[in-house]
Amino acid sequence: GNIAPVLVWHAPLAPGSYDIVIDANRNGFYNATTDGLDGGSPGFVVVANPPPSPPTDVPALAPPGIIALVGLLCVIAASRIRRRFN
Repeated sequence: GNIAPVLVWHAPLAPGSYDIVIDANRNGFYNATTDGLDGGSPGFVVVANPPPSPPTDVPALAPPGIIALVGLLCVIAASRIRRRFN
């Protein structure tokens, strides 16, 4: 069947392990005989945000590298054109 989504918590959560409990009788309290528990192991874990990583340098292509790359592409294109007409 179709089950509508239900908001189960408001962000942000404190870091830690959490269980998922279904309050089947909707009384706001956990009752082991009627309410569901996700097996006793943590249903999900909230971790703290890691510190931002420092910026890293982006490798750049030097002018000789650009010239070599364009030259290689020209050689490949010329060989393909030559094969097509032979």
